Amino acid sequence: MKLDVRKRNVVSPLTLKAGRQSYLLIVFRHGEADVQTEKKDFVCNTEELVLVKPGCTTQIRNRDTKTEIATVSIPVQILEEVSNEKLNLVEGFSYAQYDVNIVYAGTDGVMTLRNLLNKSESLEKEEMQYGLAYYQEVLISAFLVTLLRICVDSDIKYISRRRKALMMDDVFVYIRENLAGDLSLQKLESVFFVSKEHLCRRFRQQTGVSIHQYILDARLSKSQSFIRKGLSISEIYKQCGFKSYTHFFKAFKKVYGCTPSQFRKMAEE
Repeated sequence: MKLDVRKRNVVSPLTLKAGRQSYLLIVFRHGEADVQTEKKDFVCNTEELVLVKPGCTTQIRNRDTKTEIATVSIPVQILEEVSNEKLNLVEGFSYAQYDVNIVYAGTDGVMTLRNLLNKSESLEKEEMQYGLAYYQEVLISAFLVTLLRICVDSDIKYISRRRKALMMDDVFVYIRENLAGDLSLQKLESVFFVSKEHLCRRFRQQTGVSIHQYILDARLSKSQSFIRKGLSISEIYKQCGFKSYTHFFKAFKKVYGCTPSQFRKMAEE
């Protein structure tokens, strides 16, 4: 019983395909790269694993001057051999969410897998051959179970984050608490673990306005409050998240029909 392990440098673009009866595991040994999935491209590095289902393909595009990967072919036959009444690895691996799964393993998870693989590969070179076949089977079993546990743990975290992302009240609170900071769609996408397209669609469905307009209105409303409190205009536009005074001035006048200074005078009367 042995897994097919190959090490290579990434020459962009690199297309990798899993066998018809094998899973393909991609481990990043050095550097980072864009990995193509059905939905989008993900930036992966040494803390991520890529699991490709049988018969499926992914493409890797280099982002670094030197990106090294290791590929591990995992035949379904080996999963069947390792499985028993208490643990069905064939069934476990089939639950992978997508054809190409990006799995966050962390440094410890990746190192554990690499150590198990390295030990399994080095067994045949050892002088001690007692119980070799059984020992190798134990190491491969430990590798597969560890990989599956990492995948399940990653899926649980992913589902938890998606549930949080779908709670629109959390989005409103986050915007209100971070008006002075970065509220770009890219930032919100990373905070709530959901695509910006989905977020924009859900936001408009619930509020009737675009997320951009909602943020602008919230910033302008906060600026009114600061003006009434006597803060300087130069301080207000920064605390309300506007990139410049000019941007703030134009937006304020367009919405309220007067400049911030004129509004201050009216508020003082």
